[in-house]
Amino acid sequence: MTENQVQVYPYRWVVLFIFALICAIIQIQWLTFASVAREARIFYNVSALQIDFLSLIFMVVFLLVCIPASYIIDRFGIRMGLGIGAILTGIFGLMKGFFPSDYTLVVIAQPFIINAATKVAVQWFPLLERALAVGIATLAQFLGIIIVMICTPLMIETDMVGVYDLSSMLMTYGLISCAGAVILLAFLREKPPTLPEIIEYKEDFSVFKSVKHILGQPDMKYLFPLFFIGLGIFNAISTCIDQICQTKGLTMDQTGIMGGIMLVGGIIGALILPVFSDKLKKRKAFICMAMAGATRAL
Repeated sequence: MTENQVQVYPYRWVVLFIFALICAIIQIQWLTFASVAREARIFYNVSALQIDFLSLIFMVVFLLVCIPASYIIDRFGIRMGLGIGAILTGIFGLMKGFFPSDYTLVVIAQPFIINAATKVAVQWFPLLERALAVGIATLAQFLGIIIVMICTPLMIETDMVGVYDLSSMLMTYGLISCAGAVILLAFLREKPPTLPEIIEYKEDFSVFKSVKHILGQPDMKYLFPLFFIGLGIFNAISTCIDQICQTKGLTMDQTGIMGGIMLVGGIIGALILPVFSDKLKKRKAFICMAMAGATRAL
């Protein structure tokens, strides 16, 4: 491929915005009940564990479909892979709005996530912009969590006898999910007419060979446990934030603020630490510093 066949298109930012939007919406669907677990228990007349299950099943489904979904994205492209995820998110999100009082249906309607950030970056962005593209997509996930943590308590209504009503909140999120799915299907493009970077093609591994190759890397053997612990703690606290705050005597609105503050801190760290890491060309020191800080904070 010659240099005159390489071109960067402004439409890449449209594609990135669409992808970031659906990422944020997926996070909203995941943690819909996290900051209002007490009210959800009363609304559905179920136990605290059953409310937590609404968030936990999202992660269980992710474990089951992450590799098949990644295979679909690599094999058939981002438009096919993300299209499937967007359609399911829109349909199931709207189902939760139409049947808000049916706990069983709400469990079934948890959408699954397809993480295509790196694929989008490679297809549309030159090498020097790919870290930025993935960072923006990751930032969108944090913003989605902040929105659901802060806004959900404000959207809970009570009737004349003081009974909590989650119907309007679930319908609002359902409509947002449908709108996001429609936008993605209408404006997402598979790839630009010409590649944004000259690529030297190497051997194409099968899925199983690729996984074996990754697991065989010495550094990955250390990073996997760190991510296992770090993401596990983050997901656990995010899922149970309202019940944790209840033991502290905090109100529903204060729970949302606490969850938002936690995520704002994460965003600040995600924006600052990579800059210093790139500048100093150090990775291990910053990973150790992050784990030490998280341990002390907990």
